Amino acid sequence: MSYRTDLPREPWVDAEGKPTREFRNFLQKTLARVRTGDIAEDSITNALLASMAQATIKGRASGAGTGNPTDLSAAQVITLLGLAAIATSGSASDLSAGTVPAARMPAHTGDVTSSAGSVALTLAKTKVQGGRVTTGAIGASASVQVTLTWGTAFADANYSVTASVVESTATTSTLRVHHIVSQSAAQVVVLVTNDDAGGAHTGTLHCIGVHD
Repeated sequence: MSYRTDLPREPWVDAEGKPTREFRNFLQKTLARVRTGDIAEDSITNALLASMAQATIKGRASGAGTGNPTDLSAAQVITLLGLAAIATSGSASDLSAGTVPAARMPAHTGDVTSSAGSVALTLAKTKVQGGRVTTGAIGASASVQVTLTWGTAFADANYSVTASVVESTATTSTLRVHHIVSQSAAQVVVLVTNDDAGGAHTGTLHCIGVHD
């Protein structure tokens, strides 16, 4: 059988009935040695914890290794959780990778429109487009009307056309655009002339349409 040797010897009170110095020292040492097993579960309230700075949480910073809990700042928590900047800013400018969900897309206005939350775009009006078509063989000193149909029809016929012709044989230059015969929203008709009186030539008509 063993006995504790740190217990004060009697008497524990003096002649006046007050705790002796030896007994007071014993109590202070005992109370200072509270062990984990002496604390009941769920008995430490938040009020008994050390005060914390505002906007901090208890944790252990990334890279700090194993150790006592510390009060983490917002920046340390973001690093700990591996969050991207957009997770806290909510700003699309902070999106450096990935795809924005269709539901987050804004409405587009102007020449290209869409509804909010949709990626389907509607082209209000074609502004500029180009096209080319073969002239076919144009006889000596002859002129032929060549029709070019636009890939996408313009909203109307109020557009300007620039036309040129390139011959299939690079060493000759006898085909030329005489004038624009007519134009509609869907197509343009150009008169191409062969200035060579000695034979037929073939080329490609190039057109660019620019809507007002």
